[in-house]
Amino acid sequence: MWCGAVAYVEAHLGNHIRAIELGRASVDVSSSLAFGHPAVKLGANACADAAIALDDRETLELLHGWIADRAPGHRPPSMRALLAKLTGVLERDEAGLLAAEDTYRALGYKPWLASCLEQHAGVLEAAGRHADAEVVMDEARQIYMELAMAPALERTGGGEALPRGA
Repeated sequence: MWCGAVAYVEAHLGNHIRAIELGRASVDVSSSLAFGHPAVKLGANACADAAIALDDRETLELLHGWIADRAPGHRPPSMRALLAKLTGVLERDEAGLLAAEDTYRALGYKPWLASCLEQHAGVLEAAGRHADAEVVMDEARQIYMELAMAPALERTGGGEALPRGA
């Protein structure tokens, strides 16, 4: 189930179209593995992040429906968080993003938390809440720095904090 891991790397590097292709492949094989299989969850999250970056509402709605169609008791916590994140992005709903952030914090999924914070900051910016957005984005940058996620730091304006080679 390499496509989930490769989708994650592609999304992180900014190769969004490829990440969506591989993420959709992860979703497609979920019936053969399991809805909560780690590779499926990784691929779905990568696909979501790439679709958000490209404003690919079709893919976002596909992922949302794919998760929402499962009975609530059959959704692992990380998939419930992804559903909340997708709802937050699709509906510009801060409550959904906050719920996703709470779950990612509780699970200790820092990369997914940072990504969700980044999306949350975008929703706040769109609502004209610039100061609030900057606080949220600062937290995302802090996590990206801690995890040495250079492409994410550069994308979010924190690239100047990266150590430079000699």
